[in-house]
Amino acid sequence: PRRAVGIANATAHAYGEWRSDLARETIRKSVDQLRARLKAMAPNNPGRRDIENLLTKLNGLSAPGDATVVSPASSAAKVSPAPLKDTLLGASLGLVIALVLVALREALDTTVRSESEVEAILAAPVLATVRRLPRRAARAGAAFDDSFAALAANLARLQRIDGHAVLAVTSSVSGEGKTTTAANLAVALARRGSNVVLADFDLRNPTAGRLFRLPADAKGVTDLLGGTASLRDALWSVRIEGALPEVRVNGQHAPAPESESWADYGSLRLLPAGKTDRSVKGAAMKRVAPILEQLRAHSDFVIIDTPPAILTVELAELAGVVDQVLVVVRHGRVSQRSLRSLSRQARIWPAGVAGAVLTDAPTSEKDYAYYG
Repeated sequence: PRRAVGIANATAHAYGEWRSDLARETIRKSVDQLRARLKAMAPNNPGRRDIENLLTKLNGLSAPGDATVVSPASSAAKVSPAPLKDTLLGASLGLVIALVLVALREALDTTVRSESEVEAILAAPVLATVRRLPRRAARAGAAFDDSFAALAANLARLQRIDGHAVLAVTSSVSGEGKTTTAANLAVALARRGSNVVLADFDLRNPTAGRLFRLPADAKGVTDLLGGTASLRDALWSVRIEGALPEVRVNGQHAPAPESESWADYGSLRLLPAGKTDRSVKGAAMKRVAPILEQLRAHSDFVIIDTPPAILTVELAELAGVVDQVLVVVRHGRVSQRSLRSLSRQARIWPAGVAGAVLTDAPTSEKDYAYYG
């Protein structure tokens, strides 16, 4: 503060002196100009007298200057920086910018990210939420299994009066986890004691066979539709216990390990898609009904993996021969627009939407603390 006072007073005095020097220099230049004019005039010129009088007046001026220090500085108040003021201003601006960015992201990002959004668009409940597996996936294995066990328990009510149910699993777009959901749901239902058939009707991009490590040339749905194989030739039995599923051809039960009680579980059979068919005709899909009736007659649940509903025609054809549809929605993958398009189609399906499964939901390891 004292240095600021000294600088202010020194500047004020220096400014006054500079103004005085400027005035003196101006008078000196004017005198020189008048003397030069007077020297150039003739002795008898009547204007000489006026110039001589002006020179006399200019020579008498002391030129004190026109700047005077009225009140010298005595104190200095700090104006910058102001930590408290600057902090509050920065925090306010940061909050405003953050809110603008969040609002902009919400406006531009229209993907589905919560159970409430799924339920509002589909007008159906979210029956299970499958969390994203953390890095320590082994710790999350029990929680992953429990998610599908809860889904199986919720879907157990779908069994018709005659004790059978056919459930189609679909999604809006590809990559939402419908095949994984269908496979894990089938295993969970079998572990509840039900006889389950998992049928891969995604003939354009069959995945269930690879998931259970079936041979690439295994007969399946396309062979049944073409009349080149029987249902017995295409069915595979899956052992639902152990580190990895084991399969046997022709619907034969895989032997159970001696240490496990096979009677505590139901059975799981797999009907693969067969060869890939990217040009599925509606007429071929109409021949599915007899196949499903055979599967229904010998099982409690038939789980059908179907192609994405809004991209292909298969589910529209199958909706008349299934009981319910389960929609798989991947967190942050499908847009609200696509899911609304599926919801509009579902209104005209003979089979209703039983509910939805939200997959790949964000989580933290704290969510799995219960499982140790």
